[in-house]
Amino acid sequence: MPAVPLSTAPPGADRRAVLLRDLDPAVHDGLEIGPSVSPVVTKASGARIRSVDHADAATLRAKYGVHPGVDVSGIEEVDHVWPGGRLRHAVPDLAAFDYVLASHVLEHLPNPLAFLQDCFGLLRPGGRLVVALPDHRFCFDHARPVTTFGQWLDAYDTDRQLHTPGTVVDHLLHAVQRGGEITWSAGDLRPLGLVHTEAEVGQALGQARLQDQYLDVHAWVFNPHSFAGLVEVAQRLGLVDLRLHALVDTLGAEFFAVLVRPLVATAPPGPDGEAVAEADRLARLLAARQSERSEPAARRRSLRDRLRQT
Repeated sequence: MPAVPLSTAPPGADRRAVLLRDLDPAVHDGLEIGPSVSPVVTKASGARIRSVDHADAATLRAKYGVHPGVDVSGIEEVDHVWPGGRLRHAVPDLAAFDYVLASHVLEHLPNPLAFLQDCFGLLRPGGRLVVALPDHRFCFDHARPVTTFGQWLDAYDTDRQLHTPGTVVDHLLHAVQRGGEITWSAGDLRPLGLVHTEAEVGQALGQARLQDQYLDVHAWVFNPHSFAGLVEVAQRLGLVDLRLHALVDTLGAEFFAVLVRPLVATAPPGPDGEAVAEADRLARLLAARQSERSEPAARRRSLRDRLRQT
């Protein structure tokens, strides 16, 4: 079980109410990452909110306006353009926000640990990072195993800026649908089918091998328990000092988590025997939480070896 109990949303609650629980956008200073065509908190409402996106508003309207059925009228002016790399370079304001919203953002990022570190810097003590994430059991990631901490660590240690060819292929090759839909609810037993053709996979692989542009894929795969395990290990190893505060079970095809910057800074665990033993215990705990398969023993040994060298 995660350190924070898995809770359920109140009956009838909508996703906005879950994301903004105990937050008042008219009073608290917020930053929304990737609001695009459907911001959770709009500037038009008078909220104290700033936005970050991968392009300015005019570019976003032109990009999404070509898609039938997409209403670009919801795209508001973008305060910070984040074309890639570290978020802190796009938004250099330290301790400026009471909350950061990231709805269906984290699974797309090449380097989640760096993102969590940068969010820590943006938040005031006691501030919250609120995330909505797809539950792989009920979306096109269904056939993929959940992400391991070692995969996050590899992306961090190599300062990954773009998704690897293997990541891109995994996303397309294993994407599935039920009855033509890429998300569904628990209990849906319609047969699964592939989303992409072999030709589409091959074309994407060719583009990914060029490594000259960002390709938008789900790099990381979660369910509530596996995500809690990743955050817990990252915090215990001193890589991230955000603490898991709340974990809300899946509504439809997504779940929610709240991470908090502590009021008082804490020192990261040192390389003493007790810290190594605790990290080893957590690595085994995370492995047991994998919903599709256990993390290989060799990867756990690799993590232990790396800790002993610090």
